[in-house]
Amino acid sequence: MQLTSRSISRRSLLRGTALGGAGLAGAYLLGCSDDDSGVTAQPSPTLALTPPATAGSGLTWEQLLPNGAIPPPRKHHSLVLRDSEAGARLYLFGGRNNAGDLSDLWMYDVGAATWTALATSGPAARHGHNAVWDTMNDRLLVFGGQQGSSFFNDTWQYTPDDNRWAELAPEGVLPAPRYGAGGAYSPPVAEDTISPLLPSTFIITHGFTSNGRFDDTWAFDVTTDTWSDVSPADERPVERCLMRATWDTLRNRLVMFGGQTTDDPFLDDLWTLSSGRGWTTVLREPRPTGRTFYSFVYDAQREQVVLFGGNTATGASGETWLLHVQDEFWTHEEPSGQRPSSRFGHDAVWMAGSSSMLMFGGEAGGEDVDQLWELRISD
Repeated sequence: MQLTSRSISRRSLLRGTALGGAGLAGAYLLGCSDDDSGVTAQPSPTLALTPPATAGSGLTWEQLLPNGAIPPPRKHHSLVLRDSEAGARLYLFGGRNNAGDLSDLWMYDVGAATWTALATSGPAARHGHNAVWDTMNDRLLVFGGQQGSSFFNDTWQYTPDDNRWAELAPEGVLPAPRYGAGGAYSPPVAEDTISPLLPSTFIITHGFTSNGRFDDTWAFDVTTDTWSDVSPADERPVERCLMRATWDTLRNRLVMFGGQTTDDPFLDDLWTLSSGRGWTTVLREPRPTGRTFYSFVYDAQREQVVLFGGNTATGASGETWLLHVQDEFWTHEEPSGQRPSSRFGHDAVWMAGSSSMLMFGGEAGGEDVDQLWELRISD
């Protein structure tokens, strides 16, 4: 893989890192069950680890009650954070509910606690797409997804200054149409960072269409608006879909957990992708049970990933787990406060300024919901 680097201070990097949801999805779960024939990387042995007793203390749930109109209930949508001088704002796009696939775009002003419906002329209705906020160009980027039996590989941008959608026309080879892929945004990196993996890119990996699953990885260069296949030439995680991925900004690597493959509908393996090492995995005990449709956000200050919920072999989960990325071990947490019910198909973002995760929607108790929750973390 060809690597590049741009100059930006580490302080600016951490302040500007806004890793939004990556648009997990796939309403048609049975559709993600075709045979796969990719090369499977061999996982490292399972290692037992006793986590420190103080890890992950101080978690509290609270349901937020916005003022005025709110978006309709949904699942398999995307939720992305724009953190600017004007304040923190969430952008909610698409998904599906009992009425079908959705194409609406909403903005949540965190300070004012209000939702606003935005531009309506944009991407076709879809679920299971990937979306990130491109901090270099101050825009929302959306790729792929599914509507009915159709799968997409289109790339769209939304620019908040003019409240407009525009379909991009990347030159060269594009990723195959897909839904349920993992996705993340890698921001600009500091000069002292070692071995960055394609900084300032919108990354997608794996996913599914009616033709089967994928094990490839693609990067969209936000400076040239072009896609490149950056799949490692060596072993890769088994073809899969319905999982999340996030970007570890301190180690410049992609982190991916779980999902579904043909012989295992609820994977529980953890993988990282970085320059020079390709895909690597370490299976720790304890760890979350296998799952799909969970939320997965990165907290750079504490060097941890927050996982909530998901669909498991025993049904919807209401668990909260922390992945401590330095040593790659998990802790199962029991936050205080009123807790959200077990759910899957929701999406979430990490708010660095308030040390909290904001989460919207999903399916809970057999019904799509329109709830907005906050998980605060204090040290």
